[in-house]
Amino acid sequence: MCDVIHAMIDEGVERGFQEGFQKGKLEGINLANRLFEILLDEGSMDKFKRATKDEDYRYELLKEYHLI
Repeated sequence: MCDVIHAMIDEGVERGFQEGFQKGKLEGINLANRLFEILLDEGSMDKFKRATKDEDYRYELLKEYHLI
């Protein structure tokens, strides 16, 4: 009986983890899209191009534009 309960708990935890992970991925995509929209509106093509390739630079821009 305990094994069944533990298995059900483990399954619930895994499902919750997966749902949270997917939600986090979507939020990250939305942040990047918002940053890219801002850069394009500004006409900052050099920043845009670099941000699509350089994760550290993209993170700095997200902070600079107060998106995170």
